[in-house]
Amino acid sequence: MGEYGPGPGDTAGVRGNCGVVATIRVTEDGRVRLILDDVIGFPMTDAQGWKKERLYTYKDFEKGSFLLNELDESDLADIGLQVVARLTAALSTSNEQSF
Repeated sequence: MGEYGPGPGDTAGVRGNCGVVATIRVTEDGRVRLILDDVIGFPMTDAQGWKKERLYTYKDFEKGSFLLNELDESDLADIGLQVVARLTAALSTSNEQSF
């Protein structure tokens, strides 16, 4: 697998117009809820802003496991799969020039 992060060919901050944002919150029963939302980009003066379009999905985890980075490999793989699947769906249904 390739390297992540800035490097040769870095896009200097250029982003597409569709994305997925991940947030967390503690639920009433003390679990951590990982929430994935679809977002759409809009230009700002010196950056790109993002606006929530809709909830995509969420999953609850035990707080201790989440805080200690002790999620099992299948949970981590599932999170990655959910993000990539959603971005793939967004790309396949959009005008590639606007993505």
